[in-house]
Amino acid sequence: MAVALLRRAFARFFAFSALLVLVALVGCKTEPPKKLPSKAHTTTELRAVRRGVTITHAGETARAPYARERLGEGAEVAIADGGLAWVRRDGGATLLVRGPAKLTVGAGALRLSEGRAFAETPPGVTETLEAPQGPLVLSAVRASVEVSAKSTSTYVLDGEVRAGGATARAGELLELEGEKGTVRAALAWEDWTGGLATTDPTSEPAPFGVGTVGARRPGASGTPHAALSIQRLDVRVTIEGDLAVTEVDQTFFNPLSETVEGIYRLRVPDGALLERFGVDRDGGVVFGYVKEKKQAEAQYQAKVYEGSKEDPALLAWRDPGVYEARLYPIEAGATRRVVVRYSEWLARSGESGERRLYVYPMAAEGSERSAPQIEDLSISIDLAKAGAKTVRSGMGATRLGDTLLVESHDIVPRADLAIELFDDGVKTTQAIRAKHRPDPIALGPAEQADARRSAGNETDYLLVPVRATDVPAREEGLDLIVVVDTSAATDAGMLRLARSATRALLTHLGPKDRALVVTGDDRLEPVVAARSELGPVDDALRGEVLARLARTAPGGATDLGSILAEAASKLGDKRAGAVVYVGDGVPTVGEGDLAAVRERLKKAGKPTRIFALGTGDGANMALLSGLATGSYASRIGDDRSAARSALRVLELAERGTLLGASLDLGQNVERAYPRDLGAIVEGETTLVVGRISGEAPKEATLTTSAGARTLKLDVTEIDDSGDLRRRWAGGRLDEMLSEGAGFAALVDLGVRQGIITPVTSIYVPTASEMTPAQRDQARAESKKRSNQRAAADALRAQAKAVEKETRAKGEAEEEDKDTSLIDGLFRSDKSEKSKSAERGDNKEGGTGSRARGEEGSMGKPNAAAPTAAAAATAAPAAPPVQAGDQPAPPPEA
Repeated sequence: MAVALLRRAFARFFAFSALLVLVALVGCKTEPPKKLPSKAHTTTELRAVRRGVTITHAGETARAPYARERLGEGAEVAIADGGLAWVRRDGGATLLVRGPAKLTVGAGALRLSEGRAFAETPPGVTETLEAPQGPLVLSAVRASVEVSAKSTSTYVLDGEVRAGGATARAGELLELEGEKGTVRAALAWEDWTGGLATTDPTSEPAPFGVGTVGARRPGASGTPHAALSIQRLDVRVTIEGDLAVTEVDQTFFNPLSETVEGIYRLRVPDGALLERFGVDRDGGVVFGYVKEKKQAEAQYQAKVYEGSKEDPALLAWRDPGVYEARLYPIEAGATRRVVVRYSEWLARSGESGERRLYVYPMAAEGSERSAPQIEDLSISIDLAKAGAKTVRSGMGATRLGDTLLVESHDIVPRADLAIELFDDGVKTTQAIRAKHRPDPIALGPAEQADARRSAGNETDYLLVPVRATDVPAREEGLDLIVVVDTSAATDAGMLRLARSATRALLTHLGPKDRALVVTGDDRLEPVVAARSELGPVDDALRGEVLARLARTAPGGATDLGSILAEAASKLGDKRAGAVVYVGDGVPTVGEGDLAAVRERLKKAGKPTRIFALGTGDGANMALLSGLATGSYASRIGDDRSAARSALRVLELAERGTLLGASLDLGQNVERAYPRDLGAIVEGETTLVVGRISGEAPKEATLTTSAGARTLKLDVTEIDDSGDLRRRWAGGRLDEMLSEGAGFAALVDLGVRQGIITPVTSIYVPTASEMTPAQRDQARAESKKRSNQRAAADALRAQAKAVEKETRAKGEAEEEDKDTSLIDGLFRSDKSEKSKSAERGDNKEGGTGSRARGEEGSMGKPNAAAPTAAAAATAAPAAPPVQAGDQPAPPPEA
């Protein structure tokens, strides 16, 4: 009995204490419940740079990663010995991870169980990296972390790292054993990142996908002296099937006290075609039209000078996928809008082509001063016709019906927006047919008239996407031949960039890889005389190559075709291999144009992948891009971009490839481009566009170095808004360049088709130069954009209403839970009293109902039925007592 009383006392004390706590909680305002992470939400991007990287998502089995795989909570990355991966968080932190390593994505942090990683976090960003010994807090840091089961060692190059109660800053080593951290000065550190760690991170960054505007005085030349803030950035994306159309609408603010000229720079995704470029005018937007490059520049320049009231704009091609525009005027304290539109076909990857990836490239790298500042960001992605069954998105995107929304305020974008779309894949090749649709807005007045006259006589277009499947297995290891251009036109700065790129490439080659580094002008010379053929790479060779390159003196002419053909002849067929050219790409003897250089390479006897890193502002990127079909070409302007570009080269060179590819579409399709597909890379899609008359083909023949096979075609006709026409024109332009066509012919093609090329630009006429048709178009665009913004505002309001309703519902559910718990405690207390009363009724002299002269449970029942509440709190009835049985003891509390 004493035990029972003690138990009841403890029970009542606990109930009373819990009641007080719950009452206090209900009386305070509680935070809404956080949304649990799901497979549809991703926070991290993964790139497999070298072999041996596998990914395991929560609830799935391990597999090789997709290109630019998106990771959510619970994803595990395993990197074998010699493997290399690059990881970027949506918040901007990046890690270069070398195997053997294991990395796990957590709810708010990454966990590195073992391995070596170089971590960078931008200013204002703090990232937590969990190690077996405890968390490392990284603040605006550049640090190398080595993790094992027993200890964690972190060398800090910049910023600070906190762990185990200790803080390490630049030049210090933080060692973590158990839970305690110790810090000491580090006398030396070996850079294993290929220069990524020790190059200047504040150097000039590449153009951003969001587009930036720098300001300079009217009529001045050179680098803009100030960056304008982005007051508003609206991005509207429509995905229909595999075709994505992106429109970027930006408003810039001039905080300066003077009128300036704006220099606008934009980068679009690989394979995207820029369709339109326009600026604000009288509340609307007026788009420019295509003109010959020098004529457009002269017309613009004549309107821009100190005190001018004219308002032209000019957009020019700078590098593949990179454009630079000039707009005037941007008055003191005023805003200007810039609108660009581009289209792209989303590549399919996976065994059955089940995955597509859309990327809006907005990651800002470099110094905080040069990074774009966005006051209001709004991105909407229309997926109504995308045909996706599963969508995975980053940057905290929310879904409202068939629309994905991303909104933020006062941010510096540090990662790209990536959307993964999954469906059942494709069993046949999905070809697209489209009518010839000229875009009158992109054409000048004379070209518009010609387009109207000839539109009825134009044949259709056929697009066929080609993917690399059934790639033959090769021996493990990568063969690289690095050709450093040391001709007389190479200056000291270009040679420094070449050394940086070579250093990065050699650093990340392992014991199963082979390399050969040569210099070239009109012939090849090995940098190390004793190494004239491919061979293994070790630290001694790396050091000797870099030392000899530092002593190399430029000289001689550039015979580009000759040195590339000779380099290609040194590659074998059994291993993956590539030639990496580093130089300005300007031949001075021998073959002088793209067509001749390509022909020279064909005579080498076997298809070869050529990567090109253009050094300096004078690099001929048009020619280098033409040589790097199915590979990669990029301009490197500083040591950091050289190190980053080297990682990209290795990432692509590592993938399976079908070489020497060509596609036969049958007799009804003519002038298909590109004629030679070059290399088809796993995870990428090569697009072939031709002109078609009559019935569409039902199959095509793909021929590669591995043989020929038949592709079954499923042809669908769509309204592509002129994308296929522009792509075909771009292919025709490449062919004309390769054939050595004259300048006038190249300009004529670009102007008639309304495409921007190295020889054409987009000119936006001033208000006084506009034709009546252009004024009508501007008014129509003004009305259209007003409707678009109204629709976008309504969608945002709806999203906020849904969010508010969800928040309120969550708060109500929490309050209901609290109330239910309180009621339960009260009911428990009542039940305890009821049980005590019943036990008292079964005793002599009890104080229960019988003591008050009332009928108990064993007597005559009460006339009134018990209430529901009473029934809920009543103790269960005891079983009937049988003859000879002892009464059951009352239940204890």
